[in-house]
Amino acid sequence: MSFKSTTAMPFGTIGIDLDGRFVGRGSTGAISLPRADPQVRYRAVSAYGDDVCVLRVDGDVDCQLFHNKLFTVRGPFESIGLGAHFCGLQTGRLVCQDLNTIRFGKDYVEDPSTSVAAGIPRGDYVQVSCGSNHCCARAGGRAGRSIL
Repeated sequence: MSFKSTTAMPFGTIGIDLDGRFVGRGSTGAISLPRADPQVRYRAVSAYGDDVCVLRVDGDVDCQLFHNKLFTVRGPFESIGLGAHFCGLQTGRLVCQDLNTIRFGKDYVEDPSTSVAAGIPRGDYVQVSCGSNHCCARAGGRAGRSIL
């Protein structure tokens, strides 16, 4: 099987196959994402711990956080990253939100004034990737730099 996007989780690996379908395998069998509608096609996947987000072909993002908290972030997004923050690129602009506000009861609110990316210079970013407590964005044609 070939993939266009993959990511690791503590007990398995998940990916998006070449047809845009969500595929997951864990130590105990198949990994599912409740919102992974078989009719919807995906472009990318990002995970952090037990949290996972998938970038749909239409640019929206479906996420499932620990304890099965589900939410959709309206796009369009070109790239996503998941760590302690959810970050995405919208027409080269970086948009991020601290996931702890979502994990502990609040809904995702796209509010640039509360974004953890507030103050990050606008750029022609083409890719974002997140880890535990940091995210990096790659500007078009140049090496990325840590931004959060």
